[in-house]
Amino acid sequence: MLLRYVDSGHIVYAVAGVLYTIAFDQETLEVAGAPSPVVENVSTISYSGATAFDVANIGALVYVNTTGSRGERRTLVWVDRDGVEEPIALDPADYFWARVSPDGSRLVFDVKEQDEKEVWVADLRRPGSESKVTTDPAVDEHPVWTPDGEQVVFLSNRDGQNLVCSEKPPMGAAKLSRC
Repeated sequence: MLLRYVDSGHIVYAVAGVLYTIAFDQETLEVAGAPSPVVENVSTISYSGATAFDVANIGALVYVNTTGSRGERRTLVWVDRDGVEEPIALDPADYFWARVSPDGSRLVFDVKEQDEKEVWVADLRRPGSESKVTTDPAVDEHPVWTPDGEQVVFLSNRDGQNLVCSEKPPMGAAKLSRC
């Protein structure tokens, strides 16, 4: 189960495609009260149970909605603390995974393009700034930010191998390295 702590003093987590929030006391390390559902229909990977959502340190939530079928173009949305959705200024695509940078200014995501998946990054302060991080023929998926927000780590099957972990600066043409 994926859990995220946010500075408001809450834990956000998913069960069976539903995101919940519950108050959490950092001093006693205990939850308080009952969980509250935030949003339904959040994409869950069947083989791992991982849920496609993320919360920035500032509390901004992004998730991949499962409404519709695989291969269908979807829109990524922000969800505020009242559950109100606001579309992110990105073209609809076959999104699978999205992660907000530690400072909340950028978004990294993977998109299925024909038989491949590619990793993309967007500056959320500048609509239309999205760019591909990966371009080689391969399945590149499940990107996440390093804690400092300077690198993107993702799984890849490049070179015909099984999925391996790789990392790359998100906005540059630096050499890909294995991790």
